[in-house]
Amino acid sequence: MCLCSDVNKIREGIGDKVGNFLQWTTAFVAGLILGLAYGWKLALVIIAVSPLLAICGGFMTHVSYFLGLSASTVFRFFYLMTFYLKRKTAFTREQGRIKHYANEIAA
Repeated sequence: MCLCSDVNKIREGIGDKVGNFLQWTTAFVAGLILGLAYGWKLALVIIAVSPLLAICGGFMTHVSYFLGLSASTVFRFFYLMTFYLKRKTAFTREQGRIKHYANEIAA
């Protein structure tokens, strides 16, 4: 009785996790191989940036755990912050671009 219940607990704990892990790992390796075969420059850039993406994902997970927020709330916050930073950068560069175009038209 005890051995059977332990096996069922292990099966419930693992569930589809092993299958999902194998599926995603295989998809990653196949995508990496295809990427290196067809567009090796872009694949090398992706390989170089992947650790940074993993660190950012870990940081966002840590922040969501520390603040007790859901992951979607934290991701939405970081998305909005990057959106506002891009917008601010675009508007601060706008005046310089206007002067540049005015000088080009005048010349």
